[in-house]
Amino acid sequence: ITERCIGLFLKEEYGIEDIKLKKLNFRFISDFEQYLRKYRPSTRTKCTNNGA
Repeated sequence: ITERCIGLFLKEEYGIEDIKLKKLNFRFISDFEQYLRKYRPSTRTKCTNNGA
């Protein structure tokens, strides 16, 4: 899941498919963290009933 999210993040935010490790910095990490907090996959279904 994380690899897929990083790939989507790179495409959406930077318009690239890959990034060199040297280019990873605090800003990248912060931006990715915010992306993950907002990310909601379209394939995820919501709970519709209480299945206790």
